[in-house]
Amino acid sequence: MPAERRQPSRAHGQKPYIRAYPPFTIRYERPPSRTPSPTSFRSVMRTEYEPPVTQANNSLSHPLASTPAPLTSGNPTTKPDMLVNMRTSLDIPPLPLSQQPLPSLSSSRSPAAQQLSLAPPDVFDPAKSLVIKKPKGTLGKPGAGGYGLSTILKSYGWTDDQYTAVQKDVHILAGALLDITKPFGQQDGIATVNFSRELVKRFPGLQYYEDNWPARDLATQYLKNKQKPKSAS
Repeated sequence: MPAERRQPSRAHGQKPYIRAYPPFTIRYERPPSRTPSPTSFRSVMRTEYEPPVTQANNSLSHPLASTPAPLTSGNPTTKPDMLVNMRTSLDIPPLPLSQQPLPSLSSSRSPAAQQLSLAPPDVFDPAKSLVIKKPKGTLGKPGAGGYGLSTILKSYGWTDDQYTAVQKDVHILAGALLDITKPFGQQDGIATVNFSRELVKRFPGLQYYEDNWPARDLATQYLKNKQKPKSAS
């Protein structure tokens, strides 16, 4: 005879223990939204914000109301990617010169300077960085491993008249654009750039020489002589 199932003992008046389970439900989850395309996202980020024009904003009575001028005559708006191409394709604009007019230069009246080309053979091309390198050694010390400027320039076809014409303009521009109390290596960077550009305007052949070193050497000699103490008379 099978044994009877023993009932759990409980106190008098206590309700029997009942195990309860929560109702089973089926949850429907939607798939995550698709990530936007990088191409379309980038184009949206590049779009410039244009605030709506209202009658109040366009009123000329407002002290700050003004109509901005278009960036270009053909395109009223210029996108950032177009600006990148403009920076890489356009030449660097000339730096502002002194407000005072420059003194008259010898190149405007010297026949030798007017015919000055200073262009070496066709194997050199400034656009391809094929330019004449600066000689090694110290300027003005040919006997100690350096070089003499007039001698080295004559080997590139410079005549005495051409050398004198460039030298005169270098002295004039150095006195107008540079600080004659300092050597050339301690000059202001903007001043030296303006100095070089003005000389290249007058003597385009200088662009065939790396960093316009003939003009810079002439200016170095000029400023060095200016700093020498004058002998007592």
